Amino acid sequence: MKPSTAKVKKIIKNVIESLTNLILGKPGDLTNLDRQKWSYLITVLTVSLFIFCISIGIDVFYRFDPFTFGKLGMALSIIIGLTLVHHKKYGPGIGFVFLGQMISASLGAFLALRWQYGTTVYVVPVAVQLFAMITLGGLYSASVFLKLLLFLEAVIFDLAYSILKPGPVTFPDIQAGTGLVLLHGVAFGVALYLRIYLKQFENLLEARRIMGIQQEKTIEAVRLEGRKKLESFSHDIRSPVTSIMGVQALLATTNLSEEQRGYMDILAKSNRVLLDMVQGILEPAMDSETGQVTAEEIKRIIDSTIHSYQALAETKGVFIQTRVAKDVPPLPLSKSDTIRVVGNLVDNALKYTDAGYIYIQVAKPSSPGTDGVILSVQDTGRGMTSERIQEVLSGNLRPDTEFSTSRGLGLAGVRTLLEERGGTLDIDSEPGRGTKITIRFYSSPG
Repeated sequence: MKPSTAKVKKIIKNVIESLTNLILGKPGDLTNLDRQKWSYLITVLTVSLFIFCISIGIDVFYRFDPFTFGKLGMALSIIIGLTLVHHKKYGPGIGFVFLGQMISASLGAFLALRWQYGTTVYVVPVAVQLFAMITLGGLYSASVFLKLLLFLEAVIFDLAYSILKPGPVTFPDIQAGTGLVLLHGVAFGVALYLRIYLKQFENLLEARRIMGIQQEKTIEAVRLEGRKKLESFSHDIRSPVTSIMGVQALLATTNLSEEQRGYMDILAKSNRVLLDMVQGILEPAMDSETGQVTAEEIKRIIDSTIHSYQALAETKGVFIQTRVAKDVPPLPLSKSDTIRVVGNLVDNALKYTDAGYIYIQVAKPSSPGTDGVILSVQDTGRGMTSERIQEVLSGNLRPDTEFSTSRGLGLAGVRTLLEERGGTLDIDSEPGRGTKITIRFYSSPG
Protein backbone atom coordinates (compact mmCIF):
# COMPACT_ATOMS: atom_id res chain seq x y z
CA MET A 1 0.00 0.00 0.00
CA LYS A 2 2.72 2.45 0.96
CA PRO A 3 4.87 1.88 -2.15
CA SER A 4 1.79 2.40 -4.36
CA THR A 5 0.95 5.65 -2.58
CA ALA A 6 4.53 6.92 -2.94
CA LYS A 7 4.48 6.02 -6.62
CA VAL A 8 1.23 7.90 -7.17
CA LYS A 9 2.62 10.96 -5.35
CA LYS A 10 5.74 10.84 -7.49
CA ILE A 11 3.67 10.65 -10.68
CA ILE A 12 1.52 13.61 -9.59
CA LYS A 13 4.63 15.61 -8.69
CA ASN A 14 6.24 14.90 -12.05
CA VAL A 15 3.05 15.86 -13.91
CA ILE A 16 2.76 19.17 -12.03
CA GLU A 17 6.47 19.96 -12.57
CA SER A 18 6.16 19.22 -16.29
CA LEU A 19 3.06 21.40 -16.54
CA THR A 20 4.80 24.21 -14.61
CA ASN A 21 7.83 24.09 -16.94
CA LEU A 22 5.50 24.06 -19.94
CA ILE A 23 3.63 27.16 -18.75
CA LEU A 24 6.55 29.19 -17.38
CA GLY A 25 9.12 28.21 -19.99
CA LYS A 26 12.87 28.12 -19.36
CA PRO A 27 14.14 28.72 -15.80
CA GLY A 28 16.04 31.83 -16.91
CA ASP A 29 12.89 33.65 -18.02
CA LEU A 30 11.95 34.58 -14.42
CA THR A 31 13.87 35.27 -11.24
CA ASN A 32 14.06 32.42 -8.74
CA LEU A 33 11.60 34.16 -6.40
CA ASP A 34 9.05 34.87 -9.18
CA ARG A 35 9.35 31.36 -10.59
CA GLN A 36 8.84 29.79 -7.17
CA LYS A 37 5.86 32.07 -6.54
CA TRP A 38 4.26 31.21 -9.87
CA SER A 39 4.98 27.51 -9.36
CA TYR A 40 2.88 27.54 -6.18
CA LEU A 41 -0.03 29.24 -7.93
CA ILE A 42 0.13 26.91 -10.93
CA THR A 43 0.09 23.92 -8.58
CA VAL A 44 -3.02 25.23 -6.79
CA LEU A 45 -4.78 26.10 -10.05
CA THR A 46 -3.90 22.73 -11.59
CA VAL A 47 -5.34 20.84 -8.62
CA SER A 48 -8.41 23.12 -8.65
CA LEU A 49 -8.91 22.55 -12.37
CA PHE A 50 -8.71 18.79 -11.84
CA ILE A 51 -11.31 18.96 -9.06
CA PHE A 52 -13.61 21.20 -11.15
CA CYS A 53 -13.44 18.79 -14.10
CA ILE A 54 -14.32 15.80 -11.91
CA SER A 55 -17.16 17.72 -10.24
CA ILE A 56 -18.55 18.87 -13.59
CA GLY A 57 -18.44 15.31 -14.89
CA ILE A 58 -20.34 14.05 -11.84
CA ASP A 59 -22.95 16.81 -12.23
CA VAL A 60 -23.51 16.03 -15.90
CA PHE A 61 -23.81 12.25 -15.55
CA TYR A 62 -25.38 12.04 -12.10
CA ARG A 63 -27.29 15.13 -11.01
CA PHE A 64 -27.22 18.44 -12.81
CA ASP A 65 -26.68 21.37 -10.45
CA PRO A 66 -27.19 25.05 -11.34
CA PHE A 67 -23.81 25.73 -9.75
CA THR A 68 -22.33 23.56 -12.52
CA PHE A 69 -22.29 26.70 -14.69
CA GLY A 70 -20.16 28.41 -12.06
CA LYS A 71 -17.73 25.47 -11.97
CA LEU A 72 -17.52 25.48 -15.74
CA GLY A 73 -16.75 29.21 -15.75
CA MET A 74 -14.07 28.80 -13.08
CA ALA A 75 -12.43 25.96 -15.03
CA LEU A 76 -12.41 28.01 -18.25
CA SER A 77 -10.97 31.05 -16.45
CA ILE A 78 -8.11 28.90 -15.14
CA ILE A 79 -7.37 27.50 -18.61
CA ILE A 80 -7.48 30.91 -20.32
CA GLY A 81 -5.46 32.57 -17.53
CA LEU A 82 -2.70 29.95 -17.63
CA THR A 83 -2.61 30.24 -21.42
CA LEU A 84 -1.98 33.98 -21.10
CA VAL A 85 0.74 33.33 -18.52
CA HIS A 86 2.36 30.84 -20.92
CA HIS A 87 2.59 33.66 -23.49
CA LYS A 88 4.33 35.90 -20.90
CA LYS A 89 1.22 38.03 -20.33
CA TYR A 90 1.35 37.70 -16.56
CA GLY A 91 -0.83 40.70 -15.67
CA PRO A 92 -3.80 39.82 -17.91
CA GLY A 93 -3.40 36.15 -16.99
CA ILE A 94 -3.68 36.88 -13.26
CA GLY A 95 -6.61 39.23 -13.83
CA PHE A 96 -8.46 36.67 -15.90
CA VAL A 97 -7.92 33.90 -13.34
CA PHE A 98 -8.98 35.91 -10.28
CA LEU A 99 -11.85 37.92 -11.83
CA GLY A 100 -13.03 34.88 -13.77
CA GLN A 101 -13.07 32.78 -10.60
CA MET A 102 -15.01 35.42 -8.66
CA ILE A 103 -17.56 36.19 -11.38
CA SER A 104 -18.12 32.51 -12.17
CA ALA A 105 -18.56 31.61 -8.49
CA SER A 106 -20.96 34.50 -7.94
CA LEU A 107 -22.94 33.60 -11.05
CA GLY A 108 -23.19 29.97 -9.96
CA ALA A 109 -24.40 31.02 -6.51
CA PHE A 110 -27.07 33.32 -7.98
CA LEU A 111 -28.30 30.61 -10.35
CA ALA A 112 -28.52 28.13 -7.49
CA LEU A 113 -30.37 30.76 -5.45
CA ARG A 114 -33.03 31.23 -8.13
CA TRP A 115 -33.37 27.65 -9.40
CA GLN A 116 -33.22 25.81 -6.11
CA TYR A 117 -35.86 27.87 -4.27
CA GLY A 118 -33.64 30.20 -2.28
CA THR A 119 -30.96 27.78 -1.04
CA THR A 120 -28.03 29.55 0.62
CA VAL A 121 -25.73 26.54 0.74
CA TYR A 122 -23.21 28.23 -1.60
CA VAL A 123 -22.95 31.54 0.27
CA VAL A 124 -20.21 30.53 2.69
CA PRO A 125 -17.91 28.71 0.21
CA VAL A 126 -18.27 31.49 -2.37
CA ALA A 127 -17.57 34.16 0.27
CA VAL A 128 -14.45 32.26 1.34
CA GLN A 129 -13.37 31.92 -2.29
CA LEU A 130 -13.82 35.65 -2.86
CA PHE A 131 -11.72 36.34 0.25
CA ALA A 132 -8.96 34.06 -1.11
CA MET A 133 -9.02 35.66 -4.57
CA ILE A 134 -8.69 39.18 -3.14
CA THR A 135 -5.84 38.11 -0.85
CA LEU A 136 -3.96 36.26 -3.59
CA GLY A 137 -4.31 39.35 -5.77
CA GLY A 138 -1.95 41.08 -3.34
CA LEU A 139 0.69 38.43 -3.91
CA TYR A 140 0.47 37.95 -7.66
CA SER A 141 -0.47 41.36 -9.03
CA ALA A 142 1.11 44.76 -8.54
CA SER A 143 -2.01 46.46 -9.91
CA VAL A 144 -4.05 48.30 -7.28
CA PHE A 145 -6.81 48.65 -9.89
CA LEU A 146 -7.16 44.85 -10.12
CA LYS A 147 -7.35 44.56 -6.33
CA LEU A 148 -10.04 47.25 -6.29
CA LEU A 149 -11.99 45.45 -9.00
CA LEU A 150 -11.83 42.21 -7.03
CA PHE A 151 -13.03 43.98 -3.88
CA LEU A 152 -15.90 45.75 -5.69
CA GLU A 153 -17.00 42.48 -7.31
CA ALA A 154 -17.07 40.88 -3.85
CA VAL A 155 -19.08 43.79 -2.43
CA ILE A 156 -21.59 43.52 -5.28
CA PHE A 157 -22.00 39.82 -4.57
CA ASP A 158 -22.40 40.43 -0.82
CA LEU A 159 -25.10 43.06 -1.26
CA ALA A 160 -26.87 41.45 -4.21
CA TYR A 161 -27.12 38.07 -2.53
CA SER A 162 -28.82 39.61 0.48
CA ILE A 163 -31.23 41.64 -1.68
CA LEU A 164 -32.04 39.05 -4.36
CA LYS A 165 -32.68 36.24 -1.89
CA PRO A 166 -36.36 35.18 -2.13
CA GLY A 167 -38.58 36.60 0.52
CA PRO A 168 -38.44 39.91 2.36
CA VAL A 169 -35.11 41.43 3.31
CA THR A 170 -34.75 41.09 7.05
CA PHE A 171 -32.39 42.78 9.48
CA PRO A 172 -30.30 39.58 9.86
CA ASP A 173 -29.91 39.55 6.06
CA ILE A 174 -28.55 43.10 6.18
CA GLN A 175 -26.23 42.18 9.03
CA ALA A 176 -24.98 39.14 7.11
CA GLY A 177 -24.38 41.22 3.97
CA THR A 178 -22.59 43.91 5.96
CA GLY A 179 -20.45 41.28 7.66
CA LEU A 180 -19.41 39.84 4.31
CA VAL A 181 -18.54 43.32 3.03
CA LEU A 182 -16.38 43.91 6.12
CA LEU A 183 -14.76 40.47 5.66
CA HIS A 184 -13.86 41.24 2.07
CA GLY A 185 -12.73 44.72 3.10
CA VAL A 186 -10.26 43.06 5.45
CA ALA A 187 -9.14 40.89 2.53
CA PHE A 188 -8.57 44.03 0.44
CA GLY A 189 -6.46 45.55 3.21
CA VAL A 190 -4.47 42.34 3.59
CA ALA A 191 -3.90 42.28 -0.18
CA LEU A 192 -2.50 45.81 -0.15
CA TYR A 193 -0.26 45.03 2.83
CA LEU A 194 1.01 41.79 1.29
CA ARG A 195 1.91 43.58 -1.93
CA ILE A 196 3.83 46.30 -0.07
CA TYR A 197 5.63 43.71 2.06
CA LEU A 198 6.41 41.53 -0.95
CA LYS A 199 7.74 44.53 -2.89
CA GLN A 200 10.06 45.43 -0.04
CA PHE A 201 11.16 41.81 0.19
CA GLU A 202 11.84 41.70 -3.57
CA ASN A 203 13.83 44.95 -3.31
CA LEU A 204 15.83 43.45 -0.46
CA LEU A 205 16.59 40.31 -2.46
CA GLU A 206 17.58 42.39 -5.48
CA ALA A 207 19.85 44.52 -3.32
CA ARG A 208 21.45 41.38 -1.87
CA ARG A 209 21.90 39.99 -5.38
CA ILE A 210 23.60 43.19 -6.58
CA MET A 211 25.74 43.28 -3.44
CA GLY A 212 26.70 39.65 -4.02
CA ILE A 213 27.76 40.42 -7.59
CA GLN A 214 29.76 43.46 -6.49
CA GLN A 215 31.34 41.44 -3.68
CA GLU A 216 32.37 38.70 -6.11
CA LYS A 217 33.86 41.30 -8.46
CA THR A 218 35.72 42.94 -5.59
CA ILE A 219 37.05 39.62 -4.30
CA GLU A 220 38.14 38.63 -7.81
CA ALA A 221 39.87 41.99 -8.35
CA VAL A 222 41.66 41.72 -4.99
CA ARG A 223 42.61 38.11 -5.74
CA LEU A 224 44.03 39.02 -9.16
CA GLU A 225 45.88 42.02 -7.74
CA GLY A 226 47.26 39.87 -4.94
CA ARG A 227 48.35 37.20 -7.41
CA LYS A 228 50.14 39.79 -9.56
CA LYS A 229 51.95 41.17 -6.54
CA LEU A 230 52.81 37.68 -5.37
CA GLU A 231 54.20 36.76 -8.79
CA SER A 232 56.27 39.92 -8.81
CA PHE A 233 57.48 39.26 -5.28
CA SER A 234 58.25 35.64 -6.14
CA HIS A 235 60.35 36.75 -9.10
CA ASP A 236 62.11 39.46 -7.08
CA ILE A 237 63.02 37.15 -4.23
CA ARG A 238 63.94 34.20 -6.45
CA SER A 239 66.25 36.15 -8.78
CA PRO A 240 68.97 37.04 -6.22
CA VAL A 241 68.91 33.51 -4.80
CA THR A 242 69.37 31.92 -8.24
CA SER A 243 72.05 34.50 -9.07
CA ILE A 244 73.98 33.46 -5.95
CA MET A 245 73.55 29.84 -6.98
CA GLY A 246 74.85 30.68 -10.46
CA VAL A 247 77.92 32.36 -9.10
CA GLN A 248 78.40 29.41 -6.74
CA ALA A 249 78.21 27.05 -9.73
CA LEU A 250 80.84 29.07 -11.55
CA LEU A 251 83.13 29.10 -8.52
CA ALA A 252 82.76 25.33 -8.30
CA THR A 253 84.45 25.02 -11.71
CA THR A 254 87.58 26.88 -10.59
CA ASN A 255 90.61 25.50 -8.77
CA LEU A 256 89.57 25.28 -5.13
CA SER A 257 91.18 23.67 -2.12
CA GLU A 258 89.44 20.88 -0.27
CA GLU A 259 88.48 23.27 2.51
CA GLN A 260 87.05 25.76 0.00
CA ARG A 261 85.09 22.99 -1.73
CA GLY A 262 83.62 22.05 1.64
CA TYR A 263 82.47 25.64 2.09
CA MET A 264 81.03 25.66 -1.45
CA ASP A 265 79.15 22.45 -0.73
CA ILE A 266 77.61 23.99 2.38
CA LEU A 267 76.70 27.11 0.38
CA ALA A 268 75.12 25.04 -2.40
CA LYS A 269 73.00 23.02 -0.01
CA SER A 270 71.91 26.12 1.92
CA ASN A 271 70.94 27.89 -1.29
CA ARG A 272 68.85 24.94 -2.44
CA VAL A 273 67.10 24.73 0.95
CA LEU A 274 66.41 28.48 0.86
CA LEU A 275 65.01 28.36 -2.68
CA ASP A 276 62.89 25.31 -1.88
CA MET A 277 61.42 27.15 1.11
CA VAL A 278 60.65 30.22 -1.00
CA GLN A 279 59.02 28.13 -3.70
CA GLY A 280 57.12 26.03 -1.18
CA ILE A 281 55.56 29.17 0.28
CA LEU A 282 54.93 31.19 -2.87
CA GLU A 283 54.19 28.73 -5.65
CA PRO A 284 51.01 27.07 -4.24
CA ALA A 285 49.44 30.49 -3.71
CA MET A 286 50.05 31.32 -7.38
CA ASP A 287 48.29 28.23 -8.71
CA SER A 288 45.09 28.89 -10.63
CA GLU A 289 41.83 27.17 -9.71
CA THR A 290 41.72 25.36 -13.07
CA GLY A 291 45.11 23.69 -12.51
CA GLN A 292 46.15 24.67 -16.04
CA VAL A 293 48.63 27.14 -17.48
CA THR A 294 47.82 29.13 -20.62
CA ALA A 295 50.28 29.91 -23.42
CA GLU A 296 50.71 33.44 -22.10
CA GLU A 297 51.48 32.16 -18.61
CA ILE A 298 53.92 29.58 -19.99
CA LYS A 299 55.81 32.36 -21.78
CA ARG A 300 55.97 34.44 -18.59
CA ILE A 301 57.29 31.47 -16.62
CA ILE A 302 59.95 30.72 -19.24
CA ASP A 303 61.01 34.38 -19.42
CA SER A 304 61.20 34.58 -15.63
CA THR A 305 63.27 31.38 -15.47
CA ILE A 306 65.67 32.62 -18.16
CA HIS A 307 66.06 35.91 -16.34
CA SER A 308 67.12 34.03 -13.22
CA TYR A 309 69.85 32.17 -15.15
CA GLN A 310 70.84 35.02 -17.47
CA ALA A 311 73.97 36.04 -15.53
CA LEU A 312 75.31 32.49 -15.49
CA ALA A 313 74.48 31.99 -19.21
CA GLU A 314 76.28 35.20 -20.21
CA THR A 315 79.31 34.27 -18.15
CA LYS A 316 79.51 30.89 -19.90
CA GLY A 317 78.80 32.37 -23.31
CA VAL A 318 75.54 30.46 -23.78
CA PHE A 319 72.75 32.07 -25.81
CA ILE A 320 69.19 31.20 -24.72
CA GLN A 321 66.39 31.45 -27.29
CA THR A 322 62.66 30.81 -26.82
CA ARG A 323 59.63 30.36 -29.01
CA VAL A 324 56.09 29.93 -27.61
CA ALA A 325 53.25 29.48 -30.10
CA LYS A 326 50.17 31.55 -29.31
CA ASP A 327 47.65 28.90 -30.37
CA VAL A 328 48.74 26.12 -28.02
CA PRO A 329 46.08 24.80 -25.60
CA PRO A 330 46.59 25.15 -21.83
CA LEU A 331 49.29 23.03 -20.26
CA PRO A 332 47.61 20.60 -17.78
CA LEU A 333 49.97 21.51 -14.93
CA SER A 334 49.64 23.91 -12.03
CA LYS A 335 51.71 27.06 -12.18
CA SER A 336 53.98 25.89 -9.38
CA ASP A 337 54.61 22.54 -11.11
CA THR A 338 55.31 24.33 -14.41
CA ILE A 339 57.85 26.60 -12.70
CA ARG A 340 59.60 23.61 -11.18
CA VAL A 341 59.63 21.61 -14.42
CA VAL A 342 60.86 24.47 -16.61
CA GLY A 343 63.42 25.50 -13.98
CA ASN A 344 64.76 21.96 -13.77
CA LEU A 345 65.09 21.55 -17.55
CA VAL A 346 66.80 24.93 -18.02
CA ASP A 347 69.08 24.23 -15.05
CA ASN A 348 70.17 20.89 -16.49
CA ALA A 349 70.70 22.34 -19.96
CA LEU A 350 72.82 25.22 -18.67
CA LYS A 351 74.69 23.02 -16.22
CA TYR A 352 76.12 20.80 -18.96
CA THR A 353 76.45 23.40 -21.73
CA ASP A 354 79.76 25.29 -21.73
CA ALA A 355 79.15 27.18 -24.98
CA GLY A 356 76.60 27.45 -27.78
CA TYR A 357 72.89 27.81 -27.25
CA ILE A 358 69.80 26.57 -25.44
CA TYR A 359 66.56 26.55 -27.42
CA ILE A 360 63.20 26.39 -25.57
CA GLN A 361 60.10 25.78 -27.68
CA VAL A 362 56.39 25.35 -26.89
CA ALA A 363 54.21 24.28 -29.83
CA LYS A 364 51.33 22.08 -30.93
CA PRO A 365 51.87 18.57 -32.30
CA SER A 366 52.70 18.50 -36.00
CA SER A 367 50.58 15.40 -36.68
CA PRO A 368 47.26 16.24 -38.42
CA GLY A 369 44.19 15.77 -36.23
CA THR A 370 46.23 15.69 -33.02
CA ASP A 371 45.85 18.35 -30.38
CA GLY A 372 48.05 18.95 -27.37
CA VAL A 373 51.17 20.73 -26.11
CA ILE A 374 54.84 19.94 -26.75
CA LEU A 375 57.53 21.64 -24.65
CA SER A 376 61.14 20.99 -25.61
CA VAL A 377 64.51 22.19 -24.30
CA GLN A 378 67.47 21.63 -26.61
CA ASP A 379 71.12 22.43 -25.87
CA THR A 380 74.55 22.09 -27.48
CA GLY A 381 76.12 20.70 -24.32
CA ARG A 382 78.08 17.59 -23.50
CA GLY A 383 75.30 15.10 -24.26
CA MET A 384 74.65 11.74 -22.63
CA THR A 385 75.06 8.09 -23.47
CA SER A 386 72.03 5.79 -23.60
CA GLU A 387 73.14 4.20 -20.33
CA ARG A 388 73.39 7.59 -18.70
CA ILE A 389 69.90 8.48 -19.93
CA GLN A 390 68.47 5.35 -18.33
CA GLU A 391 70.24 6.13 -15.06
CA VAL A 392 68.89 9.69 -15.07
CA LEU A 393 65.30 8.64 -15.79
CA SER A 394 65.38 5.85 -13.24
CA GLY A 395 66.58 8.22 -10.54
CA ASN A 396 69.57 6.02 -9.67
CA LEU A 397 72.07 8.74 -10.56
CA ARG A 398 73.16 10.86 -7.60
CA PRO A 399 72.71 14.62 -8.13
CA ASP A 400 75.83 16.63 -8.75
CA THR A 401 75.73 18.63 -5.48
CA GLU A 402 78.83 20.52 -6.42
CA PHE A 403 77.51 21.79 -9.68
CA SER A 404 73.70 21.68 -9.57
CA THR A 405 71.53 24.75 -9.08
CA SER A 406 68.24 22.88 -9.43
CA ARG A 407 65.74 22.49 -6.62
CA GLY A 408 66.05 18.74 -6.26
CA LEU A 409 63.16 17.64 -8.48
CA GLY A 410 65.47 15.86 -10.92
CA LEU A 411 64.57 14.48 -14.34
CA ALA A 412 63.22 11.30 -12.75
CA GLY A 413 60.94 13.43 -10.57
CA VAL A 414 59.91 15.49 -13.61
CA ARG A 415 59.03 12.33 -15.50
CA THR A 416 56.97 10.97 -12.58
CA LEU A 417 55.11 14.28 -12.23
CA LEU A 418 54.30 14.41 -15.94
CA GLU A 419 53.09 10.82 -16.06
CA GLU A 420 50.74 11.54 -13.16
CA ARG A 421 49.26 14.36 -15.26
CA GLY A 422 49.01 12.24 -18.41
CA GLY A 423 52.19 13.51 -20.05
CA THR A 424 55.45 11.95 -21.28
CA LEU A 425 59.14 12.88 -21.15
CA ASP A 426 61.66 11.79 -23.79
CA ILE A 427 65.43 12.38 -23.92
CA ASP A 428 67.31 12.46 -27.23
CA SER A 429 71.04 12.83 -26.70
CA GLU A 430 74.48 11.81 -27.94
CA PRO A 431 77.82 12.44 -26.26
CA GLY A 432 79.38 15.65 -27.60
CA ARG A 433 76.29 16.63 -29.65
CA GLY A 434 73.96 18.03 -27.01
CA THR A 435 70.64 16.96 -25.53
CA LYS A 436 66.99 17.52 -26.38
CA ILE A 437 64.35 16.88 -23.71
CA THR A 438 60.75 16.81 -24.96
CA ILE A 439 57.59 16.92 -22.86
CA ARG A 440 54.31 15.94 -24.54
CA PHE A 441 50.68 16.30 -23.51
CA TYR A 442 48.09 15.02 -25.98
CA SER A 443 44.43 15.93 -25.92
CA SER A 444 43.65 13.13 -28.35
CA PRO A 445 45.56 10.03 -29.44
CA GLY A 446 48.37 10.90 -31.75
